[in-house]
Amino acid sequence: MIQLGNLYINESSNQPVEQNPEVVETRYLCDRSSGNYHMVPKEQLGTIEKSIDEMLKRVFCILEGQNIGKNWPPKRIYPSSRSNMTGKDLFQCIRVTNPENGTRYELMCVRFYIEDDRVNCILKSFQFCRQPDIKSFYAYPNSKEPDVTKAYRVPDHIYYNPETPFKENDITQTADSIANKFIKFVNDYL
Repeated sequence: MIQLGNLYINESSNQPVEQNPEVVETRYLCDRSSGNYHMVPKEQLGTIEKSIDEMLKRVFCILEGQNIGKNWPPKRIYPSSRSNMTGKDLFQCIRVTNPENGTRYELMCVRFYIEDDRVNCILKSFQFCRQPDIKSFYAYPNSKEPDVTKAYRVPDHIYYNPETPFKENDITQTADSIANKFIKFVNDYL
């Protein structure tokens, strides 16, 4: 079973700000049934949220005029689905959706990874996601007969960690670099 791991402020930090919690508190929200984790620091929350918001706004401005996928423009910066959560602005993203099949491509400023059976989180670090829109009918059996099962694996659900570091002191260059890498990611996984 995957457990909660460490929370880091940025990818250059070797010291976690929160380490292996024994009790799940509001700063560590996890829906074990879906495997969705949110880790929020006790301190520096407003400063980190502001940095992420500013970076996403810069990247969004660059992406607005770009040819992404088959000319799918990003519509807005999407908030976290947990609107009542403290620190929800840490988990906002830029999303591009393929209108033909509903596949979502997301650019996030939070990176999750698993190490030693623990989910760890790095805030102010980029991660891309490709999430197909899977309909229930894909898993329907190919027969009306009883005792027939069909399993359907979710294809091409991908998380990718780009090399571009989150540089607040050079936000223009960082935003430009990550926008270009996101466009390439989308185009590579059409």
